[in-house]
Amino acid sequence: MLNLPQKGILIAPASLHLSLYQEVLKTHGNTLGLEILSLQSYIQRFFKAEPQISIDFYYQVRDCCQAIPKENAFYASRSSFAFIQELADFAGLAKSYALDFEKLPEKTQKQKDLKVLLKQIQDLPFWQQEIPEILDKDLDTSDVWILPYEYSESEQLWIQKLLASHAQILKLDDPGNRHYWSTGNPRKQAQQIAKTILDQGLEASDVFVSCNDNAEKQVLAQIFDQHQIPYTILSSDHKNPFADAFLSALSWILESDLDHYLALINLLYPQTRQIIQSTLRNFPALWKQAYPFPEVYEENALFAQEEFESLKHHLTQTQAWLQEHDAILNWSIDTLDAILTTIQSQLPCTEDNLNAFYWIQEQLRQSWKKIRTAEDLQFFKDYIEAKMPSKSIKHHQGVLIGSRKEITPFFSTVFLCGAHAAHFPALAMHTGIFDEAYLASCDFPALSTRLQKQREQLWTVLENCQDLYVLVAESDYNGKDHALSHELEQWFGHGPVFQEFQDPMRWIQPQFTCGQETARALFFDAHQFVGSVSRLESFARCPFQHFLRYGLHLQEREDLKDIRIRGSIYHAILEKLIQKHQKAYTAVDHKELLSLIEQEFSFAQKIHPEKQAFFQTQIQEIFRKMKKLLQSLAAFEKEWHMTTHAQECKVSMSLMWNDTPVLLYGYIDRIDASQTSFMIFDYKTGKRTFALSDFESGQALQLITYAVMYESMHHQLPVGCFYISLNTSLQEASACKINYRKKYPEIEETALEELSEQALESRSFAGIRFQDLSIYADEPSRFGAKRDKALSFETIQAQWQTILFDLLRDIQSGNIQPAHAKDACTYCAYRSICRNSAQEVKKSSRLEKENVHAI
Repeated sequence: MLNLPQKGILIAPASLHLSLYQEVLKTHGNTLGLEILSLQSYIQRFFKAEPQISIDFYYQVRDCCQAIPKENAFYASRSSFAFIQELADFAGLAKSYALDFEKLPEKTQKQKDLKVLLKQIQDLPFWQQEIPEILDKDLDTSDVWILPYEYSESEQLWIQKLLASHAQILKLDDPGNRHYWSTGNPRKQAQQIAKTILDQGLEASDVFVSCNDNAEKQVLAQIFDQHQIPYTILSSDHKNPFADAFLSALSWILESDLDHYLALINLLYPQTRQIIQSTLRNFPALWKQAYPFPEVYEENALFAQEEFESLKHHLTQTQAWLQEHDAILNWSIDTLDAILTTIQSQLPCTEDNLNAFYWIQEQLRQSWKKIRTAEDLQFFKDYIEAKMPSKSIKHHQGVLIGSRKEITPFFSTVFLCGAHAAHFPALAMHTGIFDEAYLASCDFPALSTRLQKQREQLWTVLENCQDLYVLVAESDYNGKDHALSHELEQWFGHGPVFQEFQDPMRWIQPQFTCGQETARALFFDAHQFVGSVSRLESFARCPFQHFLRYGLHLQEREDLKDIRIRGSIYHAILEKLIQKHQKAYTAVDHKELLSLIEQEFSFAQKIHPEKQAFFQTQIQEIFRKMKKLLQSLAAFEKEWHMTTHAQECKVSMSLMWNDTPVLLYGYIDRIDASQTSFMIFDYKTGKRTFALSDFESGQALQLITYAVMYESMHHQLPVGCFYISLNTSLQEASACKINYRKKYPEIEETALEELSEQALESRSFAGIRFQDLSIYADEPSRFGAKRDKALSFETIQAQWQTILFDLLRDIQSGNIQPAHAKDACTYCAYRSICRNSAQEVKKSSRLEKENVHAI
């Protein structure tokens, strides 16, 4: 038990003051005799001046460094705040030890250059120069109690002085219990901590958990949430909205580009994210000047008219907003006070924001005459970023989660996590410009002496913990072994005891369901089902994807590089070529082809004139691929004897299912027909295959649905339906032929023209045929092997209806399980939402009797 004094001064870290006040109230009741201070607050009484460095003092250090010669190795860094801070910190440390700057080392050129800098600033009024004089005085600290803690090197000077002046270390009455455990990995370590707290019925507010990094804290927080253990994370990196906005404003002044402008308005005006910010990203020149947006829509394959009207509306809104907030564009070094006022008016008036405002205002007051150039402003910004006071915790509950340096005997139970060789004891040493090698050449205490003091301090802290659990994970999440700490093994006298942890929480696939009533409201608007064929395929591939897109209507991000947009350009060009040239479209003149492609991009170039280079690159790439595509289609068109009857043909069909009207619609890319029959072709930008197993599971309904729709509308005989791949990727080909029948095998190289011809003639089509294609095609093998038998359209149509109704029944049931088919996630826009629950499954047939076929 830790005996807290009733009178006197208790020195403890500021982060623990709230907990200590609560403990004092619990132990002694209301008392005015005990004062709790941080070490920094306590030693202020001994100094004539404020014992800290102000921004004005950093400016003085910077100004003194300007006089160094250009030959100095640190000349380029003389105005950098990070360098000035390191220089001032070392000079202050040297003053603390009363070092003679004339005796600083100068054996190397680096040491000589540093000595020049240090001598330039040695006469400045460092507050640390009072320390040697104060430490020589006789102090009476008999009423001071010190909470064991890992104090810094400079703080240790004061701790040693206070102890020598009769201050006392708070210690436990009885030695504590020590446990040295090991677990399989860091997550098992966190689970073991939660199990120990629950099994032993520990009071959460009496428990402290030390973690090495934020990742460990987040894992621990997850486990505590799972077991409903209250906790508070002690962290010094709490961000302040006011400080973030002010720093963003300074960055905008220093570098006035679109990225910094967007970052600034995102903090000040978060409501602009959906329209204003997205429009500015889409039209990067808009924030500087008026944008010449076209007034009238022109037909093209890149922008639909609805998208054009939406863009036009967003541009109008954005331009009006920019005019209303044009003051931001004129922010400069001379308007810093106005910037503070604007930020204050935009952010909520919280205590933390007010504190940040007053602190920054004070720093600005001290720096007002110093900030004249961009270099000055950068120095000021770096100071604000480095010295901004962290947000203090006003209240906490449950287990405290912090770092090792916050372990104190105040807590009855302490867990020290990740105590392997890399992280324990992990004593502090000087790094950077003034590293241990430099200090070794100065008149500083030896490194071994300083490290020994740190060790003694560490063991004092740990020995005064009532119940101490030291845990080490034997490996990380990747299976890499962690070396054990030799010092811990010596302290405990044995190695860690492995804790076999059986996780009672078995992960179960979440049951995603929205209920039948909700499903009917989402998917059967006005008690009917209206949808495209691709919507049904989407549900068959992944119900969760269908729910997000057609139930919640989450929008997908699209841009000019989207593969579907690229495919729409191919469709548009092929449609125009066939309309004009019929069967001879594959022999179109290259100039005409290039002109058609440029026409498709002309309207996009009016909308985005700043993207001319990008558009020209796309035009040339599509032109090259279209030439290859037309070459590969030429052989097919030559031997194919049906004529093109319609392109981009809209089809629809109505039917009833369980008293529910069902309206299906779609667009057929190409319909070829004779007097009695028709063939459906669907263009696909990528490579596409067709298998009856996919049709039976509902994943490949498009071709069959189009055939059923068109047959019901025109009452012609369907010959088949196939995909035409617009893919122009490279194909494998044999470079030579070898004749092994000769006594000596002969090699015959294949000519490049022959290879090209083979590649063109090898193009086949994926789909299904219902009739013999011999009368329509010279090479029916392109539409399936000779051994494949044509399937009856009537049979396929009946199966299609069974599959359709089964899909509708499944949709109506409320199933939104993220159980997806293979490759369904490849182009899914919602992967980040369901990544923790997605499960790949093999989709079974929706027919009563499974028939395995493949075309």
